[in-house]
Amino acid sequence: MTHNGRNQLGDGRGIDKMGSKLTPFGVAVIQEMNRLGMMVGVSHLSANGVFHAAEVSRQPIVSTHQNLERFVKSRPLVEIMDEEAQAVAKTGGIVGIRYIVNVTSYKLLADEVEYLAKLVGVEHIGIGWLGHDKANPSGREVEGHTTRTYSGVEAQTMHDHWDSFIKMLSERGLTDDQIGLILGGNYLRLWKQILPSA
Repeated sequence: MTHNGRNQLGDGRGIDKMGSKLTPFGVAVIQEMNRLGMMVGVSHLSANGVFHAAEVSRQPIVSTHQNLERFVKSRPLVEIMDEEAQAVAKTGGIVGIRYIVNVTSYKLLADEVEYLAKLVGVEHIGIGWLGHDKANPSGREVEGHTTRTYSGVEAQTMHDHWDSFIKMLSERGLTDDQIGLILGGNYLRLWKQILPSA
C-alpha cells in the first residue's frame, strides 16, 4: 500500500507510526485488488492504515516483512504492534517475520515466531526473507549491507541457515507440519485463496 512516506493511498510509518486511516482512494484500491485477486500488502503502512485495511479488505491481508516491536526496537519503520499482528491475522492473513542483518539473530526470529504462534496462531506466520537484508545484489557499498553477492534463491532464502533455524523452531515444540506452514505453506495457501483460478 505504501512505503515509508505518504502516498495517495495512506500514510507510511515514516510519517507517523500511528498515522491516519486509508484515503478514500486507498479504500477503492483495496476493493479493486480484492476484485482482481491481488494480495494486499501492509508492510510499512501506518498502524491506523493497517487497522483500516483489515476492516476494508474482503480477502486476507499480509505484512510480509516486519518484526514485532517488543522484539526489535531499533527499526521503527519495520516494527508492528501486537494489535496490528492480530488485525492481520483476523483477516486470515500472515505476518512475515523479517531477518535484518546485524539486528535480528536466528534465535531472536525463533523467539518471535514462538511468541507470535501464541498470539495469533501458527497459520498466520510467515518468514519475510529479503535478500537485500543479507546481501546487496548490486555489489555496491550500501550502509548496513554486505558487499558479498548472492545468487537468486540463496539471497532470498538464506538456505545456509535453514537447518539451524528449523532446529530452533523444533526445539520450541513446533511440529514438522507447523514449521512447514511457517516456511511457506501459509503463503501458498493464501496465494491459492486469493489468486483467481486460471
